[in-house]
This record gives sequence, C-alpha cells and structure tokens, in this order.
Amino acid sequence: MESTPIFFHGREGTNQGRKARWLAREYGACTPGYETNYLSSAMHVARQVLKDHQPTAIVGSSFGGAVLLNLIQAGLWKGPSVFLAQAGIKFGLPVEFPLDVPAVFIHGTRDDIVSIEDSRALADCGGMPLIEVDDDHRLGSIRESGVLAEALSSLGVKPLGVDDDSHFYAPRDDCLDWLAKIAAPGLQLEERIGMVNDQKVIGPVVGRSLLAALRGTWREVDTADAIRARRFVSALFHRNTGGNGFCLGIPGGVAAQEVDPSNPEPESGKIGGSGYGTSMYEPHFEWPINGMGVRKDHIEVVVDDGGPGVPIFQWLREEGKVYTCRHCGGLLSDRVEPRCPTRGSGPYDDEFLDRMDLANLTRREE
Repeated sequence: MESTPIFFHGREGTNQGRKARWLAREYGACTPGYETNYLSSAMHVARQVLKDHQPTAIVGSSFGGAVLLNLIQAGLWKGPSVFLAQAGIKFGLPVEFPLDVPAVFIHGTRDDIVSIEDSRALADCGGMPLIEVDDDHRLGSIRESGVLAEALSSLGVKPLGVDDDSHFYAPRDDCLDWLAKIAAPGLQLEERIGMVNDQKVIGPVVGRSLLAALRGTWREVDTADAIRARRFVSALFHRNTGGNGFCLGIPGGVAAQEVDPSNPEPESGKIGGSGYGTSMYEPHFEWPINGMGVRKDHIEVVVDDGGPGVPIFQWLREEGKVYTCRHCGGLLSDRVEPRCPTRGSGPYDDEFLDRMDLANLTRREE
C-alpha cells in the first residue's frame, strides 16, 4: 500500500497551518507537531515519525527544512525532498548536501527572515534545482500558483486519486470535501451515516483517501469523540474497499521470525496462536508468533526458507495489506504504538460499532 508524504512545519507555523492542511488534503500528508525552540527537540519526533510513516516524500518549511536537512545529513532519509525557505544553515547545519538525494528547493526573493543565499548554496552543493519565486518567507503563493505541486510532481509524488487505472465518481474536489466533512470529529453517528447514504462520490480511489485520513488525521487520539470518528472512517474504509487487503486484527498465519539481538531465544513460526493471553498483549505494540508477543518492528516475514527476512511493515506495504484496530480504528500495519487509546477506558463500548451497520448502507456501483 503506497504511503503518503510527511510535512515538517516551521517555527512560526503549526501542523494545522495552510500548507499543512493543503498537503493533507491533496496528498494525504502526515503533519506531525513538535517543539520548535531547539532543533534537537524536534529531531526526536522527526526520527520517530519517519520510522513509523515510511513516506513517499518529505516537505520541510523553514525550521522544518532544517529538520529535513538534518535527517538527510545524518543519513536517515534519502528520498524525495522539497525544501521551502529552508532554515538549515541558519540553525547551524553545514553547507553539505548529498548528490544522490532527489530534492527541489523553493525560496522567495523577498525573504527577510532566511537568506535566499543559504538555499542557493545548498542547491548548488547538491546539484539540485532551486525555484526562486517573487514571495516572502511564508511562500503564500506557491500553492495557488502550482509551484509546490509541480515540485512534488517532478519528484514523482502524485496527489490523492491521480492514477492511471482509477478515478472518482464525482469531481475530485467534491470527493475530498466530502471526505473532510465525514472524517471531522464532532459529528454524531447518525449524521455520518446520513452523509454516506446521500453521497455520490464513493469509488475505488476513496479507499486511498480514507487510508490517508487514518494515517494523518488522528495520530494522537485522546478523546472519545475522536475515537468514534476514527472508528467510523475505519469501518467505512473496510466497507468501501470490499475487504480486499484491508483487514481487522493481525496478519495471522504469516510465517515470521523475531529479529532482536537482545533476545537469546527469538521466536520463529507463524503469526497468531492462542497461547499468549497475558494482560500485556497489545496489537498496537506487538503481534504474537506462536502465541508469544513480539514487538512489531522486531518481526520479519520469512519469504524463502533460509533466505533473509523482510521487515513486517515493508512486507505489508508490498503486499497491499492494511490492518486496523477493531477497538479504536487505528492503523496496526504502519507502526508501533505504546497502546490502544481505548484500552482501560469507559466510553468506548461496542454499542457504537453495533449501531454503525455500514454493511447495509447503499453502495454506489460503477
């Protein structure tokens, strides 16, 4: 299953700013929040999000450009990168850029906060294109002018729903408007079901948009209402994709092995089993091999006997398989999380799922 970009915001921006919202809407971007007082404080979050999300590309704006540059210079990211008025040199990073990292730099000629010369130096160092625009540090023009979209396209990054073999049943903007409304926390269940019954945009591509919503919209869920919204989108996601590669629970029956240097007796066998029944078992954190819980990032799939294993997250993406939690609607096949946010809490009973009954909602056929 194809992933989506990450957007690292600037010091004066947020993960709900205009660029963040546009990238989330158009590309399904994950837009994490982090402290911007010091570069070091943001890097801990950035490294974890990079590990969890496995993005198609990263866009870094101002301070976020410094975060992105730091990841690249540390050898942690080598994929498509877009720098928006990057502030890496201003924050003390060296003027160094590897030649094998595809990147585009965008900087405003009227920027009075970060010198355009910094981006010129980095772009020249890496032999990468620099797009100079008549704008200030905020680069407010690059969305409507198409400059940002063209930069992403030049790196092979497509907006949601742009595929050769699929299409929306309604104008793309209408579909994305509908998705944003139905996924918004605060709606009552009946309102969401009514929107599904009234909709005219359900189609194969919406599944990808719904998946992007699950990846990027509720990474930190701490309210009952947000849980219910995510559970609804998860159920709609399963129903709309026809269950093809999209499952609840765990990838049972897959041959796997534990890869953990600290464990002298690593587990090996098939994912699943009923022998592991302690209170520590948590599908957000671990999956069982032969009934014993193993951290998901320590699991490799055994493809060939005696051959090297494939990390479980990589294998799931290559196979187009997505697993979600039946309790909170969160993604289980993307990352390791400490615990399900519904665990041990009262307001998340099964009545909500019983009343949802999405299987009986009218499905629009091609």
